[in-house]
Amino acid sequence: MVVELATISVKSSVATAYLSAYNTLMNTTLAFIGGLGGPEIAVIFVVILLLFGAKKIPELARGLGKSMGEFKKAREEFEREIVKAEDDVKIREASGKEPRDS
Repeated sequence: MVVELATISVKSSVATAYLSAYNTLMNTTLAFIGGLGGPEIAVIFVVILLLFGAKKIPELARGLGKSMGEFKKAREEFEREIVKAEDDVKIREASGKEPRDS
């Protein structure tokens, strides 16, 4: 019971820290620009269009999409490794011996 309460307390404090960081990030103004609204985003899009041209933007978006996909795969693999390590520790504690590598 005490361990469960401690776990809930840790999860709650992590969630609070995450929300605080998120709120700080969302309320931060960019240099002299201030908050980004519709007109500001439209101006940024036009500038990007002028700099890179209409033919280059799809290539840039495709490359960005591929890199985001690779990042997601790496994150999922990392999470699987963490879960596997946690399971190995639980098995070791339950059986009293070292787990074998599979």
